[in-house]
Amino acid sequence: MRKKRAIKRFFLTLMWLGVAIGMGTVITAAMRAQEAGICNGYNIRIEGFKEGMLFTSKEQIVSLLKAATKGDIKGQRKSSLICR
Repeated sequence: MRKKRAIKRFFLTLMWLGVAIGMGTVITAAMRAQEAGICNGYNIRIEGFKEGMLFTSKEQIVSLLKAATKGDIKGQRKSSLICR
């Protein structure tokens, strides 16, 4: 009886290990596919402010992004954009 239970436990652990490895593989593939894509556009949304009390504007943010990417953002690879 103990041997049968140990075998069941081993296969259950093996199954969950396979599920975890499979999920890791799927997540890694999805991240690589997203990084390899090309930027089709961007949307800047500033939230949590009172009208007329902005520290910056959308135009300033766009100019900073263009300066950081040395050109237009649209059409560049997502992996080349540094967003931190």
